[in-house]
Amino acid sequence: PPKLSLVPAGGFVSAPDILRLMMMESANDSALVAAEKIGKEINFDRGFELDFNSALQAAVSAMNKKAHELGLQRTNFINPIGLDDALQYSSARDVFALAQYIFLNHSAVWHASRHYQAPLTYRDLDGREYEITLTNTNPLLQDYTRIIGSKTGLTDEAGQALVFLYRLKDGRAIGVILLRSTDRFGDGDKIIEWLDLAPLKR
Repeated sequence: PPKLSLVPAGGFVSAPDILRLMMMESANDSALVAAEKIGKEINFDRGFELDFNSALQAAVSAMNKKAHELGLQRTNFINPIGLDDALQYSSARDVFALAQYIFLNHSAVWHASRHYQAPLTYRDLDGREYEITLTNTNPLLQDYTRIIGSKTGLTDEAGQALVFLYRLKDGRAIGVILLRSTDRFGDGDKIIEWLDLAPLKR
């Protein structure tokens, strides 16, 4: 089933915190909220408000259009949260290209996922504020402070996935893409240890 966020139904959350819920907690309901908002804003000038499913379809269309603009030839979106679908797919090369584009043009996305734990404040319908603690789905952040940001994924068809950006000792950033892993965090740990031990290229 889709993973839900820690914010109860009816809670008011800021846009930056919606991003943190998506990136840290991998909360699918937060991703749906963001996709609905985007889909409705895309069609705002049409003079009517889209229903939920139509707004999601509009957001997915925008995602595919952006993927085409970025040259992601082996990527196609059917839903905005990565659930299994025979027509939804991507490749390690495309995921890397997307991660690089986000790093260079929308670094706040990666920044939202760089901490293992972080506080989040939300309001209920009566305006009362509550604070919860977000815990990142990537435990490697506890041990490696040079991880710039990460995103986890897990479905029956795709298996374990992990994408993260890592800052090398010489200051360069490198992207690590793990797809269909059976031990993504163990694999990620081994890769980071190798990167830290590898001699620097001059």
